[in-house]
Amino acid sequence: MKKMIRFTAALCLTALFILTAAGCAGPEDSEKQIAKINDTVITQGELDTYTALDMYREGYDPSEADVGQKQECLDEMVDAEVIRQYYRKQGIDIYNDAYNSGRDSFLNEIRNNEAEFLEQNDISEEELIDYYEDQHVISSFFEETRAACDEGQIAQEALEYYEKHIEDYKIEKQKRISLILTKKKKKAAAAIERLDGGEDFAAVAREVSTDENSSVNGGDLGYFTKKETVDRFGKGIFGMEVGEYTRKPVATADGYAVLKITDFNDSGYHSYDEVSQGIIYSLYENYNNERIAVIKKDMQIELSELR
Repeated sequence: MKKMIRFTAALCLTALFILTAAGCAGPEDSEKQIAKINDTVITQGELDTYTALDMYREGYDPSEADVGQKQECLDEMVDAEVIRQYYRKQGIDIYNDAYNSGRDSFLNEIRNNEAEFLEQNDISEEELIDYYEDQHVISSFFEETRAACDEGQIAQEALEYYEKHIEDYKIEKQKRISLILTKKKKKAAAAIERLDGGEDFAAVAREVSTDENSSVNGGDLGYFTKKETVDRFGKGIFGMEVGEYTRKPVATADGYAVLKITDFNDSGYHSYDEVSQGIIYSLYENYNNERIAVIKKDMQIELSELR
């Protein structure tokens, strides 16, 4: 799910928003109206399908969708319909050869790789096409917004935003950790004895660690904040000094670990170059949302309150 930096600029919408109560629908409620854009109705069943597809493709379990995630999906569906009606009124055709090719690729990919998911959620080909079309409509409008913006002005606004909100880009203290993981406590203890005898940590990790992702890199796991360290390895590890390793095996969910602090990154700030693309994208997104808000002024929109 895309998130954006919110700016203080806001538009007063004159579109009509009628809020009613709507819950998680059972099969009997799938035709219940939860949104209406002029004469076009969005039903609870359509929202459920869109949410399932969106969450699954983002790597989440659709059954765990909360109200906030459902609301984001409903907002996207409403925006897609608003843009679709706008294009129709303006006589703009966005259903070109690229759309047809992208749609066919999407259908083939999801049919071939996600057949079980589609069957479990009873998602039809027509519903897949509806989902893809909504994504295409939203993407086409966004690219139109991006093309209309002055790149130099956007870059200047991004830099000003970074300078004004520099505290948002503060880096927490981090420590770089290396790992030797074993299934048995005795093997971890044996690895510690080898380290005590002067052997190189990275060499021992490559030889005995069962953690395949890190062992090939000499046990290197990268940088961790204090919270991340505590969540994964418990208290005490973050307080170790650079070059220090645990003198006793550390019990973890995956076995027994020997941990070493190899580097320390003190507090600082992410550079503008590191974060500029995210800020610029959010600026484009903000202008895009303002354009959609202007279009909504001329539409009658009814929304049900999700819960």
